[in-house]
Amino acid sequence: MAYYGDTVVGTPLAAQGVLPSEDNQVKLPADASIVDNYYKGCEIYNFTTGDKRVIASYTGIDKIATVSSNWSVNPVASNLICVAPKVSITGAFEGTGSAASARAIVQSGYITDIAVLSKGLAYRLAKIRITVNDPEEEVAFAEAEVSPIEKAFLAVVGGHGYNAIKELGGFNVMFFTELRNVEGYANTDDSYDFMQSNEYRVVGLVKDVQDTLGGYPIDNTLKAIKTLELVTPTGNPDFVSDEVIEYRDGSNVLLAKGYVVEYLRDTLNPDVGTLSFFQDLESGFATFVAAAGTLTGLSSGAVANITLTESAEINNYSGDILYIEQRKPVVRAPEQLESVKLVIEF
Repeated sequence: MAYYGDTVVGTPLAAQGVLPSEDNQVKLPADASIVDNYYKGCEIYNFTTGDKRVIASYTGIDKIATVSSNWSVNPVASNLICVAPKVSITGAFEGTGSAASARAIVQSGYITDIAVLSKGLAYRLAKIRITVNDPEEEVAFAEAEVSPIEKAFLAVVGGHGYNAIKELGGFNVMFFTELRNVEGYANTDDSYDFMQSNEYRVVGLVKDVQDTLGGYPIDNTLKAIKTLELVTPTGNPDFVSDEVIEYRDGSNVLLAKGYVVEYLRDTLNPDVGTLSFFQDLESGFATFVAAAGTLTGLSSGAVANITLTESAEINNYSGDILYIEQRKPVVRAPEQLESVKLVIEF
């Protein structure tokens, strides 16, 4: 194989007092081959200037290599150069990929690696041709005896996993969840997280939602609205969804106002129930408290005393909304099972 090695010190003609006629020659060290055209067809690379040229001819008696085109910067005696098999890179498909450049790294007579000098542009796949001339036969470069074609594995910018969406082509991502009867069902660990007696109309996707302590919860479900634990008189009607509720003290002074999301009586104690509610700018955001006062439903006529207040389990002002979808009203039953699939294009 016609190689010289990975790194040698070249002696350019100018350092010998003989100027190259067309700035396209270099004199190799004294231990270079004495065989004419021994390095013909190989590449010579200058580490200092970055020039890479194909050796068009080589004169063994005076160690002069003539390259295929003039140097962009003429080498000097202190430059490090290497002579190795020629590496050619082409796009695997017509019209794709250009301007990539690489060199072979030779150690102990073997090509151990390919060093990329320029990554080029617009490669999808690439072919690498490694060409070595046979000086004994003095064949032309285009008829090189050893000319293997290798496949290039193109790494993504930044390495695998640096941008998973771009690397995997994940521009369409499906999110899937199931709403089972346990979510929101009374007397479970996830009690009342998902309403049963009212309809929902919006499905969305929110990232980086925080809990009330500023952490990032990992629970299956979380309650986004406030709740009140109530004690009602025997025979009292139920609060109804969407009605206005008012909380007044013993002097009939209005303390707080809101809207019912749903009301669920305890199955074991009918005089006890849980009311979920929300507030807006019209109702105001005054706080409901467990004290001597009366909670009244303006549509149902239901009355109750508040025994406990519970905050939402998330910080309602945290997170980023990635997607939101308006749907026709959906009313859930306690035993209902629903599947929600979202396909989002980034």
